Amino acid sequence: LYYSHFPSKIADYLSLQMPIIIYGPEYAAGVVFGRENSKSFCVCTNLLELTSFIDNLKADSNERYRLCINTIELLKEKFPSSTLAKRLYQLMWSNIITTKHAEQAE
Repeated sequence: LYYSHFPSKIADYLSLQMPIIIYGPEYAAGVVFGRENSKSFCVCTNLLELTSFIDNLKADSNERYRLCINTIELLKEKFPSSTLAKRLYQLMWSNIITTKHAEQAE
């Protein structure tokens, strides 16, 4: 269940490879992302929808399986590990180089 306004958490939740229910107001970043990628999420903005999604997921193993497969595909598409790792290394090295230059300038 995603109820946060931190879009970075979406990648964490996708990596669990489980059905994800996104619950929040229409304007929330997670809800917007979920609506744009609706084949991978159950998106709801009120308690009636939330309970309905939970009941449906409990009752329908095929739907749970479909959502799991779709979350794996979306994770690969939107958050490929090689791209994320490359960006992390770039940030780390730029920080190391900047720090090294600052130390040498002192």
